[in-house]
Amino acid sequence: MHWTLERSRNTCPICGALPSQPATNSLQTAVCGSCGTVLWCFTTGAATWYYHYNPVTLALHCEHRRATLPPDFSEKLTNDEFLIKVMQTGLLTRGQVSALLGPVSDPKSGLKGLDSAELAMELINAGALTAWQCQLIQQDRLQGFVTPPYRVVDGFYDGATCRVYKAKIAGTATDAVLKNAISPRAAPYLERELRSVNEVNSPFVVAVREATTLVVPNNPHFLVREYFHGCRLNTLVKNVGPLPPELTAHIMAQAASALSAFHEHGFVYRRLVPRKIIVDASANVKIMGTGMVAIPGVETPGADQKILRRGAYTSPQQRVVGATTDTWSDIYSLGACLYFCLAGTDPSGRTPLRAQIERLASEVAGADSALPELRSIMRFCVSANTNNGLTAHELSVQLRSVANAP
Repeated sequence: MHWTLERSRNTCPICGALPSQPATNSLQTAVCGSCGTVLWCFTTGAATWYYHYNPVTLALHCEHRRATLPPDFSEKLTNDEFLIKVMQTGLLTRGQVSALLGPVSDPKSGLKGLDSAELAMELINAGALTAWQCQLIQQDRLQGFVTPPYRVVDGFYDGATCRVYKAKIAGTATDAVLKNAISPRAAPYLERELRSVNEVNSPFVVAVREATTLVVPNNPHFLVREYFHGCRLNTLVKNVGPLPPELTAHIMAQAASALSAFHEHGFVYRRLVPRKIIVDASANVKIMGTGMVAIPGVETPGADQKILRRGAYTSPQQRVVGATTDTWSDIYSLGACLYFCLAGTDPSGRTPLRAQIERLASEVAGADSALPELRSIMRFCVSANTNNGLTAHELSVQLRSVANAP
């Protein structure tokens, strides 16, 4: 298998020279003293891998480029109508619009020479609006952008139980994530997330902000989380392709540490999939979305069972109606995520995952020295023996050992 992420061990992948080596396990910039190429270097133990580009930064850039206005934006909305609607949302006042675009004493007077799409792009480029906000304004969805002290700037996800938004906190440069239950029946998911995250308190789990900020006025079903700037693992692989073994091991070791923190408190995460794993530009990792966590003594809603029995990352144990879910379900999902990183595609739900791992191993045989160890870890993760004794913490140690191999 050819890794699409061009890289070289201890040398510049462009000219073969020996750049200086950083000392920490994270993605950092380096400049090759021979050819002058700006590289991204990833130090793992005794070796340093030099990448031609930062894979996370590339993935974020690709996603940002997709956040554009619809082609019919100006056809559905004149520039006058657009400005009036912007001010109706509370996102910008007339004075702010005037400061950004020049004097606008009367919004109905319009701006000559600009259609509404061009006007929107002026405000987007000035950092006053986002493409996501402009699309909702075009659709006449003008409510909910400003809920003091929060200002919603982007939509992240519409899930089965919640909608997730990026927000700014008024008067600060701080970003936050607002998670809104779709209905009062979904509120227990937020309560479970609050309890589990606060009890676990792990650096590998996206944190919930202090209790005084959890309830947004007029909507008691909001949760406010820290904003961890990175991209989802599924987005990273979609834009970059299969990840090199050393980076895969480094990322998944941190995910295993997050699972270990839940297990130490008696919780089972139950829903580890690539889109729940966030990777930042330095290859630091946090997992999020803990509303499905199994908590001892807390009844599992029937809706949980239906959701948890679906998907290629679900353990065979979870697919059995009425079966008790234990920590092995999380370890199985970890193995499936490892497969996803190396294969660049989701596991097939029609073929046993172990067979897919063997096929992947034959395709990449001899391609990289770390692959046999990762193959052994994947085999263990998907083993049907739930009493094999190896914990998520021990898996994290093994994965770090693979990442740090000389």
